[in-house]
Order: sequence, then structure tokens, then C-alpha cells
Amino acid sequence: MPIRYKCQKCGSTLKIKDELAGKQGKCPKCRTAFRIPKPEAAAVGPGAAGSGGPAHRPRVSDEEEEAFRHLTEELGEGPAAKKKSKPTAPPEPGRQPEHDEEYFRANPTAAADVASELLALTGKKSQKTDWRAALKKPFTPTKAAEAYREYVWHVTQRVVLTILAGALIVGGAWWISTRLMGTSSNLPDLGQVTGVVTLDGQPLPRATVEFHPIAPPGEPAPGSASIGRTDENGLYELKYLKNVYGAVVGKHRVVITPHASSRILLPSEYNVRSKLIREVKPGKNVINFQLKSKL
Repeated sequence: MPIRYKCQKCGSTLKIKDELAGKQGKCPKCRTAFRIPKPEAAAVGPGAAGSGGPAHRPRVSDEEEEAFRHLTEELGEGPAAKKKSKPTAPPEPGRQPEHDEEYFRANPTAAADVASELLALTGKKSQKTDWRAALKKPFTPTKAAEAYREYVWHVTQRVVLTILAGALIVGGAWWISTRLMGTSSNLPDLGQVTGVVTLDGQPLPRATVEFHPIAPPGEPAPGSASIGRTDENGLYELKYLKNVYGAVVGKHRVVITPHASSRILLPSEYNVRSKLIREVKPGKNVINFQLKSKL
């Protein structure tokens, strides 16, 4: 028979199954928690007290039964809640019980206790403990000498590597510069050469002037050629290398070639079959050329 219970907060009359007596429940309207009374304590009606006859209790509807089933499950005391809850198996012998996060929050010292138990079982110590034990040992002169030698070797390696890297960089830069510019140590004797080139009495602009050294019989050439270019006034100055001015001291065969855009044709005796021979002496040399368009 259903139990009739009146909520003390909102006054709603609830109809509850007999088998739920003594369990926790909630009012479907005001959500107030209460304990479901026993049938004799919650009996209502003429036969509930003093009549001696059975109390008349109305039938519980399906909607009310479903509502109370959900309420009892929320409190963890309904039949479905009992099915969901599984009995906790006892821990295996020699195995530490597992604790969740809430357990460690409630017991701040539990983590330290568990760690101590694990260290006692494994026989291992933390690295911090090992360092402390090492610091307690006396520092002998032999250990000090070994530490000093290791430090010196470490520093020496770094210094040597730095010096080698710097030497490679400086040596590479010097080699490249000598290839591109040349040095005074491997240059032949040079003389400074300037002059003016004219054609039929007029300056010959943008013409190329080349001095090719003439080697003595049976000997190699004393050096490479020197080249210069005339300006608008026909003035030129010879260069032996990119940033080295001058020409090799000695006799040279001179080749003069006009610029292609000038459309000037010179006799072949000034270039292809040049017969111009000039001598460069040490120091400054002024060598002028008075060319003629027709020989």
C-alpha cells in the first residue's frame, strides 16, 4: 500500500511505495530532502488511528511513482543506485591501496607517507638524498686536484677551439684578399705610367691602352700586362691589378684599341700588329701617344 506523506515546507501531499520506507527522498515541487516514514507513522484517514481497521490509502499513479524513483536514485538509495554501486574488492596482499585526488586533498601528509612506503619497498633513494650523502663525505686533496685538472682541460679546449676558428677566418680573408688585390711581397718591380693619347692632334676618349711586358730571350715573362683607359681629354693611367697602379719595369709592346661606340678605325700597327714599343722605368713615367688615322 502506498505511503502518504505531507511535505513540511510546501505542504504537498506525496504518495510513496511501501518498499521505500526509511529511505531518503526529495519533494518533487520544492526539492526538500526528507526521510520517508514507515506506513504506520504516515497513515492518514479515519482508519489511520483508533479505528482498528485498515487505513484506506489511494492508489499511486505511474507519474508519481516515476518521479519518486528519480528522487531516490539521486540520493543514492534507490534500487537502480544499488545496482550501479559495486562492492570494492579488498586490496591484494602486499599491494598498496589506490587513493584518488580527493583522498590526498583531505590528507595533506598522505603523499609523503606513500612515497616513504615506496622507497622502503624498492630500497631506492632520491637523487637529493644521494647528494646530501655525498656532501657529508670529506673532500680530499686528491679529489680537489682531479677537479682542478678537469676544469683546466675544459677551459683549454674552449680556448684552443676559439683560437683555431679565429685563425681560419683571418687566414681565409687574407688568402682571398691576396688573390683579388695582390700584395707587395709577390709583385714585380713596377713603375707608375701616365700619358695622353691623341688621334690626328685630337684627344682620343674611351680608348683602351695595354702594356704587355717583353720577356728577354730564353726567359719567362716578368709579369702580367697593365691596362688603362683614356678619359674625355685622352688622359690614361695604367693599373697592374685592381687596386695596384703601374706597369712592370722593362720594355713593353703597346696596344691601343678605340671604343666600339666611337666608330673610329685605327691602323692595325697600333693594335693587332702593333709596332709600338715603350720602356717603363722605376718611378714615374709619362708616355704620350700621337696617333694618325692614316699611315
